[in-house]
Amino acid sequence: MKEGLIDKGLYINQTAELEQSSYQCQQQIKQISSNNTDNANNLGDFRDLLRWCQQGQMLDDFDSGLFKAFVQNIKVNSQHEIVFQLKCGLHLAEHLPKNTLVSQHFYREVIRQRFNEPLKQAEYLYSIIKSEVDLIG
Repeated sequence: MKEGLIDKGLYINQTAELEQSSYQCQQQIKQISSNNTDNANNLGDFRDLLRWCQQGQMLDDFDSGLFKAFVQNIKVNSQHEIVFQLKCGLHLAEHLPKNTLVSQHFYREVIRQRFNEPLKQAEYLYSIIKSEVDLIG
């Protein structure tokens, strides 16, 4: 442009396009890098879960340490299904018998009123699931 070989308007447009393209490439690189970090974290969490499972231990009571280590979230899908979303990315569905409704045991406000701490809520949910499993056999 200084030497007069290209029009100033054309130069500005092309420079803006190149800057936009460069910005988009940088954003894609950040996204790929973030995905790789997430995948590496999930793999590490999955290995930890696999190591614990290979020990073959059965739980008789709720273990808040294990819950904190492996569970990211509990989601109520319906009156007969809840899903444990694990930190490693796995989603484990727990199906309740038709005669047991989630609303009977998992009514959110009742649980929140009784147990104001998330771990206490999880412990209560675990006890309900365990009692249902014990009844089924």
